[in-house]
Amino acid sequence: MASTMAQGTESTSEAASHDQENTPNSDLDDYRRLLQHRQSRRDIQRRYRAKLHARSVSFERNVERLKDEVARLDEEYRRLTANSLSSTTPWNLMAEYFSLFRDGLSSSSTAAAPEPAHSRKQLLFLQATMTPEVMVKNGSGIDAMLEIWRSISMRRDDLHVRLERLENGPGGSFIATTKCYFTITRSMLLQEFPHVVMNSDEGRPLLVVEKLLGQQIALPSEVRFDWDESTGRMTAVTGRYFKAEMLMPLLKILSNLEDVALVLG
Repeated sequence: MASTMAQGTESTSEAASHDQENTPNSDLDDYRRLLQHRQSRRDIQRRYRAKLHARSVSFERNVERLKDEVARLDEEYRRLTANSLSSTTPWNLMAEYFSLFRDGLSSSSTAAAPEPAHSRKQLLFLQATMTPEVMVKNGSGIDAMLEIWRSISMRRDDLHVRLERLENGPGGSFIATTKCYFTITRSMLLQEFPHVVMNSDEGRPLLVVEKLLGQQIALPSEVRFDWDESTGRMTAVTGRYFKAEMLMPLLKILSNLEDVALVLG
C-alpha cells in the first residue's frame, strides 16, 4: 500500500512538473496570437484608410470634371443663344420669356449661384436678353427680376402664367397681356390684402379669409417691355395688375359684392 501511495505521489509530481513546463509556452503562444491579431487590425485599418483616401481623391477629381463640363456647357449655351438671338425679334423674345417663366421661378437661383436644369436655363436666358441694369418694378438688374419672380412663386401656390396677347405699346414699348392662375394662400393675402388677414380673428373678415384660402383664381395682368434696338436687349420689364381686375374673380368665390369690397378695401 505504501508502494502504491508512493507511485501516486510520484505521478502527481510529474504532472505538476509537466504543467509548469507547459505554462510559459502557452503564455507565449497567447501573446504571439495577440500580437498577430493587433497587426491584422492595423493592416485592415490601413487598407480602409487608403481606400477612403482613394475614394476622396476620385470624388474630388469627378467634381472638378463636372465643374469644367458645366462651365463648358454654359459657355456653349451662351454662344448658341447669342447666335440665335442675333436675328430674333422682340416678339420672339417675349414669347420665350413667358414660356420659360410660365410656372414661375424654378428654384432659388441668383445670378451668382444658379441652380441646375430649368432654373439655369431661365437665368442664362435673362443674361442673354436683358441689359445688366434692366429696370424692374422694385429696382434694377437680373437679380432684382429673379427676386420678383421668387416672391410671386413663393406667395402663390400652383402658379401658371399664360400669355394671352402681345401688342405695341407707347414709346416703342411692347405690352404683353397675361392671365395668372394660382391658389390663394395666407401669405398671398397677407402681402396683398393685409387688412383682411389682420382683422380675421372673428366676424366677417374671418369668414371671408376661410372662403378664400385654397381657392383657385385667374388674374388678368399686363407686362410692359422696353426694347433697345442697338443692343437687341430689353431695358425694362415692368408688370402690373389693377385691383379692379380682381373684382370678377373674387365675386365668383365670395358670391357677394359686400365681401369683395371688404377684400379690395
